Amino acid sequence: MVGLGLFALGGLVMGCALAFAPASLRPAGGYNDYLSFFKPVATNLLAGRGYTGLNGHIELHDPPGYPLILAFLYGAADLLGVGREGMVSVFTALCLAAAGVLIYRVTRVMFGRTVGIVASVLWITYPVEVEMAPYRFSEVPYTAVLYLTTLVFVDGAVRGVPTWRRMTMVGALIGIDALIRPQAILLVIPFGLALWFRSHQVERQDDTVAASRVAAGRTRRAGGRQRAVVGLCAVMVVAYGVTISPWEIWVKVRTGDTVALSNSGPSAFINGMAIDLDPHDERGHVPLPAGVLALEKRVLAHQRSLTSMTKIASYMGHQLAAYPAPVLELLAIKAARSFYGTNSFSHETLIAVIQIPYLALMIAGLVLAWRSGGMRRWMAVFAIAVVVYVWLVTISVLSIVRYMGPGLGLFVPFAALALVELWRRLRRATTTGS
Repeated sequence: MVGLGLFALGGLVMGCALAFAPASLRPAGGYNDYLSFFKPVATNLLAGRGYTGLNGHIELHDPPGYPLILAFLYGAADLLGVGREGMVSVFTALCLAAAGVLIYRVTRVMFGRTVGIVASVLWITYPVEVEMAPYRFSEVPYTAVLYLTTLVFVDGAVRGVPTWRRMTMVGALIGIDALIRPQAILLVIPFGLALWFRSHQVERQDDTVAASRVAAGRTRRAGGRQRAVVGLCAVMVVAYGVTISPWEIWVKVRTGDTVALSNSGPSAFINGMAIDLDPHDERGHVPLPAGVLALEKRVLAHQRSLTSMTKIASYMGHQLAAYPAPVLELLAIKAARSFYGTNSFSHETLIAVIQIPYLALMIAGLVLAWRSGGMRRWMAVFAIAVVVYVWLVTISVLSIVRYMGPGLGLFVPFAALALVELWRRLRRATTTGS
């Protein structure tokens, strides 16, 4: 019943956000990813024109996950005799509501029912997450699948080291997430690091129970544990690879090209380097240091030759050697903007102000979890690993809070932990004082 109530609350909040968000918090009307890349593919699929985009060619700008979801939704809308865009709106609200329930389930596993309810309400009303509702982009299903993956992983970790069956499921879910958003391409790394840390926790617990064992025996057991973790990571990676392989094979057969989920990597990086220089999305202005602006213009001037991530890395290495200060300044700006930036530069000051208390609570909860040790410390390590990964990816492309939101949602349980702990301490202080 708790989950159902939270789902209803989430659907209401996200539906209101989708319906009443101001134009400045919506994608640009004439140009956005939904209109340019996702909708045309879904429409062409239903029309029998195959997996093609606006230009009639195979669309490789994004992986196929979200266009296939849209094709299903459009088909369902046609069968029911309702509007396609309305069906997408309903899906968006319900998908985000489901993500709120998943946050409750993850938090309940780690911190109990009360903290779980608080975490879900915090997530459902967190402006960074609510801001995703007006964007009919792939972040919406990506977020729900990311939290489902987290639930499967965390639920296994509380029982010890997750089984190979569970890690197979984790790998497959990461593969599904990667097919929805290419930013998940290396998501197996933070999950693998968290698995390694959990195995060491379990190993120390075993050593405490069996403290009388001789050092040689303990060494053999540790070696076996390490091999088991390597095996579980391998199972996860293989499941991930198997999940994305049909898409990769299809692209290779149809085009002769090999893509890392999509071919948008270089263009996404260039787009992320064009702060205050992209008229498609930017409706405001952000003052940049002269050196940073000059660096951006140099990158844009060479963008035709920067056709692969290898070439981009080489070019940026030369820029760092020749102009270290502007490169570092740009990285710092993009790192900060990941927490409050928007496509249009609108409402950024308001978002930054709103973020301060949320981030303070998140940090306080992470500290509490770390000091508690055990599984709470492990959960803090896991969440930090995933959020740092999401942060690095966001810095490398368009550094906006909408891209950072799915990862930040994994910090919301810690904000809830801090709030509940603060409430309990206030109650104890009040009781003692009276």
